[in-house]
Amino acid sequence: MQKYLVLLLLLTMQKCSNITEVINSNNVKEVTIRIDSTSENPISKEVKVTQSDSLTFILRELNDCNKEPIKFYPTHRIKLIYNNGEEDIIFCSGSSMKFKGVTYRMNKSIRSIMQ
Repeated sequence: MQKYLVLLLLLTMQKCSNITEVINSNNVKEVTIRIDSTSENPISKEVKVTQSDSLTFILRELNDCNKEPIKFYPTHRIKLIYNNGEEDIIFCSGSSMKFKGVTYRMNKSIRSIMQ
């Protein structure tokens, strides 16, 4: 019985240690969210976020996702700008996200994250 308990504990620790960030939130200095024009919103617009609290919240919500094969048409484009000048782009629509060629299902929709 004790062996099973130790085995269960080790498996739980292994599962928790595999949790990593999809998006590296270190050194992000700015996030620009571009909302593409749709029938609901005929004019595209951009929102720039530079406050550290807002950046932390947005990146935490984006990282709260699971890898899943999804096909979608992006309605939002998120540009991450790092302190060293590098840039990454994330494509989103609803609760779907594509980052570096891999698609993810987010736990919240991009619209609820932006509010």
